[in-house]
Amino acid sequence: MIVLTAVVLAGALQGEAAAGAGHRRIDWHDCRTGPDDETGQRLANAGASCGEVTVPLDHADPGGRTLSVAVARRAATDPAHRLGTLMVNIGGPGPSREGVALLAQGLPPEVPAGAPSIAARYDLVGIDPRFFGLSTPLECGWPTGKYLRSAQVAGPDRVSFDRGAAVAKDLAARCADRRDVLPYASTRDMAKDMDLVRAALGEQKISYLGWSFGSYLGAVHLQLFPRRVDRIVLDCPAAPEAAGPALARETGPADAAALRDWASWAARRDERYHLGATAADVLAAVDRDRPRRRP
Repeated sequence: MIVLTAVVLAGALQGEAAAGAGHRRIDWHDCRTGPDDETGQRLANAGASCGEVTVPLDHADPGGRTLSVAVARRAATDPAHRLGTLMVNIGGPGPSREGVALLAQGLPPEVPAGAPSIAARYDLVGIDPRFFGLSTPLECGWPTGKYLRSAQVAGPDRVSFDRGAAVAKDLAARCADRRDVLPYASTRDMAKDMDLVRAALGEQKISYLGWSFGSYLGAVHLQLFPRRVDRIVLDCPAAPEAAGPALARETGPADAAALRDWASWAARRDERYHLGATAADVLAAVDRDRPRRRP
């Protein structure tokens, strides 16, 4: 056990040294890329600036191919009481620069009146993880909803297995011409990018707030760089072993309860939605897929 702990710690410290190596700087600019850039506009309205950090495609080969990672930052509004830099990831996985605007608007809403806000005491930083948003996007032309439906209806039977295999085969075929970069589209690579952004910001440590997938990303980052993290909040975490067809299985009972609650709500408004006068009728309508035919 002692030997194993030593090996794990040595690997983590080696990762910290490697990821922190090299000098990077961020040239800040307006977040708006054009008149139709809604995310950029929200960030600009929140007082954020944007920039890019160059990171290795393969962190084991820092002198090889590179990617551009997009970053948004909003300075603490109470610098006299500043606590540091807070990175935020809003989940997905997907673009996350917008998390800066969300926190600048006053999230979380349950903060008591008069209490110092997160945006007052932290520099807020959001990153579009590699291959999402403005961070060298990788697009295979595959509808995300198709995967989600496959994950949600997966069951321990041959029909579900065959359906899941067909979905996976379709995705692999669409992404076949991206096989040179797909091995580097991992959560570990995203976490290492985060540490390079930390270094480019000139911070010895960062604090972190992540929910949904962002909680998993934060946990991986903490595992890789334990000495680079100050405060950390992981909200709505998903079990790491649940990736893939099992993703929605552990939340099935809660999803079913939420659906029943919604069905009762819709039944009380049958004159408007015409899905059924009772919760049972609404659930039957959902099962018949009537909302798809009559949205």
